[in-house]
Amino acid sequence: SFFIYQLRALSIPNMKLKKLMEGISLTEMDGFEEELEEELETEIEELLQKGEIKPTGVKEESDSKQSTDSKEDEIEKNVVKPQVRGVMSNMNLGVENIDLLKLALKMRNSEYNPKRYAGLILRSRHPRSVATIFASGKVNIQTRTTGGAKEAARKVAKLAQKNTGNENVKCSGFKIVNILGSGSVPFRVRLENLASEHHKYASYEPDLFPGLVYRIESPKCVLIVFASGKVVLTGARTEDALMKAFDLIYPVLYKHRRA
Repeated sequence: SFFIYQLRALSIPNMKLKKLMEGISLTEMDGFEEELEEELETEIEELLQKGEIKPTGVKEESDSKQSTDSKEDEIEKNVVKPQVRGVMSNMNLGVENIDLLKLALKMRNSEYNPKRYAGLILRSRHPRSVATIFASGKVNIQTRTTGGAKEAARKVAKLAQKNTGNENVKCSGFKIVNILGSGSVPFRVRLENLASEHHKYASYEPDLFPGLVYRIESPKCVLIVFASGKVVLTGARTEDALMKAFDLIYPVLYKHRRA
């Protein structure tokens, strides 16, 4: 017996063997087995050195690797990167003891009911936002984008200055404290296995909540992963941190995907 090689489906002509076998009958063939084997092995060695053929198994392994890489690339193409859904920011107007009732009477699209809530709620369409103003001068702002948060903060300060008549009112100490985002992966996730392997960072209580809570320390972010592949991200303070957190969790989700 001898090694089996891929000779391009035996389409490569073997001139030496052809010449050797000319004029040999079937009854005489048995006596030439060793000579034929040696001649074939010599021919194969020459073809291997020239790189015209490869040992059996090399092509299959290469094809299998290419197929796996192609499948992973196809999956990654269908990944929905995180989109910003909401931004929470805060600022300070620089003054205290603001008369919220007086302010509410002068400002349009505002709500103030001290019996229900201590803050004055101010809604705006441009940019789309909801601001909560407190008598201490602290302001919480909810917007759809990070750029909208800065614009909304300046607008609230300008309106507060105009309607209080206090020139000391200004936008100070502005900062984004939380960005909410959502994305998804194109496969279902085995949450039980993920929670078991990453118990230090993950918590999963299906009887209380259908999502798995995964906490990333750097960048600081909390991800809620659902079995469907949906991912909600919160706690990040920049969009870059949001994207980085998603990129970190993706290999973990891919490892625990359902076949």
